[in-house]
This record gives sequence, C-alpha cells and structure tokens, in this order.
Amino acid sequence: MEMDAKLSFFTGWLFTTVSTITLMGFFQAALMGLAGGFFGLLGKELYYYIKAEIKSKLNDESKTK
Repeated sequence: MEMDAKLSFFTGWLFTTVSTITLMGFFQAALMGLAGGFFGLLGKELYYYIKAEIKSKLNDESKTK
C-alpha cells in the first residue's frame, strides 16, 4: 500500500469518526477516562500500601525469632 493510499484511508476514517461522534459522547468518554484513571491510581497506591504493610509485618516477625 502506497503512502498516498494509507493517508487517504486514515483521513477518511478520521473524518467519518469526527462527523459521527456527538459532543455529549465526547464528554462522556472523557469523563469515564478521567474517573477510570483516578481509580486506577488509587488502586495502585492501595496495592503498594498493603504490600509494604505485609513486608513490614514479615520483617518484624523474622526479627523476633
């Protein structure tokens, strides 16, 4: 496939996508992405906190033996 064909295919897809999406749909997708990103970061921090707590408890137990 030549570069001109790839470019025309991509721009056709882009214009079709842009012309069929509504503004409300765009805002809903952005809001879902923002909420998903926030809860993803929150879950990651919670995982690292629990992991550190478990490691500290295991280290405390091994020092007392």
